[in-house]
Amino acid sequence: MKDILKNLLKEISTPVISEKLANVDEDVNFIYNQYFKKDYDEILKTGVLTTDMFLSDITDTSVFTSELSRKAHELNPCKIKINLGGNFYQPNANLISLGVNRSAVDFIIDEANGSIEKATKMLDDSQVVSLKREFKESSIKGSIHHEIAHWIDDTLHNRHLTNRLKKANEPVDGVKKKKQNYSPISISTITSKMEIEGQIHNIKQLKNRYESIWEQLSFDDMIKLSPSLMNISKKLVTVPEIYKQWRRNLLVRMHREGLLSKEMAK
Repeated sequence: MKDILKNLLKEISTPVISEKLANVDEDVNFIYNQYFKKDYDEILKTGVLTTDMFLSDITDTSVFTSELSRKAHELNPCKIKINLGGNFYQPNANLISLGVNRSAVDFIIDEANGSIEKATKMLDDSQVVSLKREFKESSIKGSIHHEIAHWIDDTLHNRHLTNRLKKANEPVDGVKKKKQNYSPISISTITSKMEIEGQIHNIKQLKNRYESIWEQLSFDDMIKLSPSLMNISKKLVTVPEIYKQWRRNLLVRMHREGLLSKEMAK
């Protein structure tokens, strides 16, 4: 890995495009504090979920205060749905959706009377780890950061996601394609710059949360701390060449953004 990383670092000495990490922590923290913090704190204290947690709401991008988000709002104001679906940016509907994993919440409430501990006894070891990660502050903040970054990236870079979506929905030989709600992502595009951009924001939130132990974490240790990155890793590991490319691209961006630990660089 050390030799591989040395070769990778040569590639970033003269980058074609500056890919500065979107500094939107204040916007992420606003959304988290406004809609999630109270419930996450209660879960941390009691280990119990209730039906009055993670209620739905709707706001819009005018609530953001970071410089990049204010610029993006002027050009592309979007509605923000809270806990009304998954996490995604839907450019053709001017919509950002942010929320907890509703399937996990419903499972714990319906099958274990809201007790995370009881719910874990019904699952295998890997599922237990995944379930517990869902209710970590860093996980939801990573998701929030990811979607805000996609919105800013699309808005300030010639609507490339919007245009990609339009192209994906254009008829082929007179046959209309199935409508897609947001940017089409397949196993082969997870390694693209667009998706790496979103994933790097998740990693930034992980570093904020685990600052005290970050330098001791290996790449695999870090992946296990994030539900979304773990899901990507599991999907790609079945296709070694694509997994290798994804890991390679992620390491390059992590080094560029100052997120690479000593262990990860070995």
